[in-house]
Amino acid sequence: MALQVSVNKAVWVPATLGLVMKIITGLLGAWALWLIAPDGTVREGADDVLNILVLPYQPKVTRYSAFLWDITTLIPGIPVLAIMVRYNLLSGKVCGRFWSFFWGVVAPWIVTMFCYEADILVRASTLVRVRCALNS
Repeated sequence: MALQVSVNKAVWVPATLGLVMKIITGLLGAWALWLIAPDGTVREGADDVLNILVLPYQPKVTRYSAFLWDITTLIPGIPVLAIMVRYNLLSGKVCGRFWSFFWGVVAPWIVTMFCYEADILVRASTLVRVRCALNS
């Protein structure tokens, strides 16, 4: 006897719950920080919450958490997404091995390099990382 599972429920219920949890987390984080000055003007650096979290008057655990955000959350996701995109391009027969690697792994780094708001050293380090990825 096969169980009948609704695909709509299996997709939309977790997606909706995840969205609600992200909204609640964002609101709690925004309410916890002082982003507007007493005169009603927006504080400098308030456009990015991480800028506020690293200020000297924040507790040490808060500052370290802000610094660790890239290492613990963003960076580990990059290889996973690269593998997924490469695999999908290859298994869907959209591209061959070389081009699926290029579009899934190399191209995102190139696009990021030109869209990232940073100095030339960051762009140079991105080129080095792309070169290392090509060699591995």
